[in-house]
Amino acid sequence: MKLSLLNPFWQAAMTVAVMILALVVFRLANAKVWGWNAAALVLLLFCTMNAAAGVFVPGIWLYLLKSVLLFIGLVFLAFFLSPLITGLSYSDYGENAMIFVAPFLYYPVLLAIMGVVRLVR
Repeated sequence: MKLSLLNPFWQAAMTVAVMILALVVFRLANAKVWGWNAAALVLLLFCTMNAAAGVFVPGIWLYLLKSVLLFIGLVFLAFFLSPLITGLSYSDYGENAMIFVAPFLYYPVLLAIMGVVRLVR
């Protein structure tokens, strides 16, 4: 399998690498809450990168299935990695946890825009 930005598995792998790097950097900088924010922002980066690449993929339905399943997996990974690496529990994070809602709101909108662009193209 060649490295391609159009492959959702490589997109997810890059997202996981950046997420772990960001969490470790913020843990070492003793800014643990920012680690949680970075994990959510990396999820938003995956959403954007995935939808933008979806415009150019030939088999859209298989791509969408893989992408949505990988997105769900990345969300679970972010929820489990963030407390492990930063050392903060969910209750310590408080109201800042609302940033994790953004990918769930953002991703379906981006997928709809991707579908419209594919239809127009």
